[in-house]
Order: sequence, then C-alpha cells, then structure tokens
Amino acid sequence: MASLQDLLSQLANSEEALDRQVLIQVLRLLSSVPADAKRLAPDFATLIKRFGNFAKSDAESAIVEWREGGPLNDAHMFSSLLRCVQAYIVDGDMKEQVTSLLTGEGGLAAIIRKWNWNAEVMSVAAGLVVRMGLRYE
Repeated sequence: MASLQDLLSQLANSEEALDRQVLIQVLRLLSSVPADAKRLAPDFATLIKRFGNFAKSDAESAIVEWREGGPLNDAHMFSSLLRCVQAYIVDGDMKEQVTSLLTGEGGLAAIIRKWNWNAEVMSVAAGLVVRMGLRYE
C-alpha cells in the first residue's frame, strides 16, 4: 500500500508528462483497497487541478482534446480521479480538501462550464457532489 501511495505522489508531483496508463492502474488499485486518505488527499488535489485545469474552462478545447486524446484523454483521467476520490470521501481530510477545491477554488463551476458535454465527467462529478452533500449557489 505504501508503494502505491508513493507512486501516486511521484505522479502528482512530476513536472514531466505523466504515464497515464500507470496512473489509471494506480487509481483502480487505490479505489479498491483502504489507504491513508490523509496522505492521499494532497496528491489527489494536485492531480484534479492538473486534469481539471480549472483556469481553462474552455469546453471547445476540451472537446478537441477528447477527440484526439484517445482512451486516456483528459476527460477520462479526470473522471477516474473523481471516482477514486469518492472511495475516500468519508475521510474528513479528503472531504475537506475536495470541498475546498470544488467550492472555495471554483472547481465545481469550472467543471460545469468545461465538461457539461461529457456524460462520464458529469455523472461522476454529480455523484461526488451528492455524496459530499455540497450545494452549488
């Protein structure tokens, strides 16, 4: 488990292009086994910001990337991250970090603007919002 957590941290903090295949496998494993959510929360936040790219809430460029990005495009990676976060959302540290991202940093509004056309992202984001009891005002 520690090795998976270390690998997630390395991927989150890497300045180079991520190996998306490795990241998706790490996310699948982490979402199916208990881990230290307090330790994972900062890395998940970093990756969500990276793939969510909230500063660029441009749906048109997201659609182009989705068409050209293949099966591990940004939309799929982003929804996979959110799905993995859902597995740990009962932990207070994870919930606090994600709530801050989605409400305090405008992530939820950016997700809606950027990904409203993508059923995978919107479905996972909606489930996360409901599970966390967040309200968009």
